[in-house]
Amino acid sequence: LPKGTGLSYLSQLLEKVMYVSPSITAEADYVRSGDSRAHDLFYAMAGDKMGSYFLETLFEACPVHVFENLMTEFAFHVSPEAVLDYAKDSRGNFLLQAVLKRLVAQSSHHSSLLQISHTISCSLLAISKEAFADLCRSRVMVVYWLSELIRTMRADDMMAALFNKVIEAWTDRNAGGEADGSDVEAAAQYLSHHLVNVSKEKKSEGKEDDEQKPMDSFNVNLAKIVGSFLQSSEPTVREKIRSIVCLLSTDALRHVGTTGALSKAIFDVFLDSSSETE
Repeated sequence: LPKGTGLSYLSQLLEKVMYVSPSITAEADYVRSGDSRAHDLFYAMAGDKMGSYFLETLFEACPVHVFENLMTEFAFHVSPEAVLDYAKDSRGNFLLQAVLKRLVAQSSHHSSLLQISHTISCSLLAISKEAFADLCRSRVMVVYWLSELIRTMRADDMMAALFNKVIEAWTDRNAGGEADGSDVEAAAQYLSHHLVNVSKEKKSEGKEDDEQKPMDSFNVNLAKIVGSFLQSSEPTVREKIRSIVCLLSTDALRHVGTTGALSKAIFDVFLDSSSETE
């Protein structure tokens, strides 16, 4: 492309992709405002194989003002129901991860993106215990990027709420209240088992093998969540996750210490946070 024309072409592309002719929708007996049509088209593209690839790449590569427009003018769905749909979908969850990752990088510099970050975080925290537990089993990286986003916002109340929801999923305890000593021990047992287990994250039912994206094993993604909690500014969360790491089984500690990705995610962060508190 000629120098300086990239953004202009990108804007034109977005207009063409997101615009749905009223005459087309009228033929389908589907009459809505332009904003609603863009809203629905965006939502439909997130669940389509090629559409989700396009949107994911767009979110990762576009300039910040284009990303801001995508999150506002083109009405990325941020209600708890819609965000959960993105998270559960075999394709849409990668789009949600791309959104969370981009917000982690840039929300602190833009007030409108900070508000969107808060809204999406609240939506994910508002989903039911059962639905969140399923995310912790099959959409671990959504939980990781949520933790990173909340940590970036330094929203300690939200971090405490997220930590308690994760502990609920790891220990299968009843919802509500803070994690206590028995929960810390149960969480350590859960991690001791799963950090050694190198099975891949669950494949979504009905998804073809050639549609599966390369991903880290479940235990590596689990370790990233532990590392994110270790870096939290919320003192209770940081204290309890450190206690959980200290209570890992001997086999788990040995496996983490001798596995590069696990050691980097947990031990490196653990030691760095220890030196900062001294």
